[in-house]
Amino acid sequence: MCLPTNLGAVSAFLSWGARIAGWIDNAYGVDADPYHQGPTPRFRCVWRRAGWVGAASTVEVAHHDHARLRRLLRDGAQITRRRGDFYLVEQA
Repeated sequence: MCLPTNLGAVSAFLSWGARIAGWIDNAYGVDADPYHQGPTPRFRCVWRRAGWVGAASTVEVAHHDHARLRRLLRDGAQITRRRGDFYLVEQA
């Protein structure tokens, strides 16, 4: 899991072969501890598998467009790469 706003961590996970395949609302609960104040959304990572399923389409989504990313990920899409200020999101 990683913060959607932590571009360094997201880029690292993607470069190591993971894909972002889910969105978790309040991963630690609201106000879970002194370090996590308020909502705690997280990306869910899936590690490299032999033969990823091919995508029907790929769209670019701005990394700060959390509402669209959340919707796409909940509908089964996966973030596969980062290109500048955009994520490449594959839809099955």
